Amino acid sequence: LLYHEKPADALRWLEEGLESARTLKDDDVDISVAAFLVDIGWAHMRLGELDAALDALESGLEGLPAEPSTIRGDALSSLTGVYIYRGDVQSALEYGKEALNNARSIPDLWQEQIALSNLAIAHHRALDWRGAVDSLLDAVVLAEQIGDKRVLAGQAVNLGNTYMNLGEGDAAARQLTRGIDLARESHLVEYELLALQSLAELMIRTGDLAGATARLLEMPALLEIIDSVDNEIKVQRAWAEVKLANGEVDGALTHAEAAIRAADERNLHGPAAIVRRVMGEILLAEGQPERARAILSTSFEVLQPGYLHEATRSQFHLGRAKVALGEEAEGIDLIMQAQATFEQLGAGFDLAEVEQYLHLRR
Repeated sequence: LLYHEKPADALRWLEEGLESARTLKDDDVDISVAAFLVDIGWAHMRLGELDAALDALESGLEGLPAEPSTIRGDALSSLTGVYIYRGDVQSALEYGKEALNNARSIPDLWQEQIALSNLAIAHHRALDWRGAVDSLLDAVVLAEQIGDKRVLAGQAVNLGNTYMNLGEGDAAARQLTRGIDLARESHLVEYELLALQSLAELMIRTGDLAGATARLLEMPALLEIIDSVDNEIKVQRAWAEVKLANGEVDGALTHAEAAIRAADERNLHGPAAIVRRVMGEILLAEGQPERARAILSTSFEVLQPGYLHEATRSQFHLGRAKVALGEEAEGIDLIMQAQATFEQLGAGFDLAEVEQYLHLRR
């Protein structure tokens, strides 16, 4: 039931099993209780009940022997996931490393792959993109040994996105193309859509607008299969960026407005703020810096708490708007702050964009 998207049903059965285990008079009763608690924690995590998940998983881990085991690995990997969801990246990295050591001590290739995948997510959330790449490449080696094409497709997409963040276009393109091929071989529509979206974004960033357009035209058929508002918002945003790059400002506005409307209707504040950055760029291209400044300020404020990379992209364009309005000192200061953050992150494409802007101003 846990693996068939029915965590609520699974939770009910697991809780009944836990009560039965506690009544046993067996030498292994503590381990049985701990095992039930670990699975209960996983079910709570799938339901988004993170506090309950944390309580169950920590209690389960405390009841297990200290030596490496499969159950211990399950607990450590689930705790890594909980802390990722809670935004506590440092705890996620600590539990992820414990999970990895546990899996290698057993040894268990499947658990090692899961631990590496979780570590990659934690590194990515910590904006340590190089660390994420290292963990993902190790996970790919194991996935190939196991022969799990679903995992291989997902890792290819994740690697492609991470290389894109780093500005390594060729590596990103190779991984995303591989992700598309693997997804199509195994009829993994969700991964095919994710890979196509990322490849379109990469092509926009590298100036291959014809390629980006071709990828975007492949998506409507996939969106009919996967009913996802988040994916629809990303596609509309990508169309807005393509139209803007082609100088089709009216078309860009239409797509950006549709994406913002869809995100606002569902209170998707992060995606809405990212599209508002694109809207700000469109307004700057249209010669409306005052409107651009207002919408980019909103985008920057919303993204700042938990989306440093995207917030910094908004900060750069906000600086551009201020410069266009004659607020030279404040605008350049924002741009230089953005440049410093991009350098710290290793965000290659963004750095190139800032440097091009500053070069054209000289």
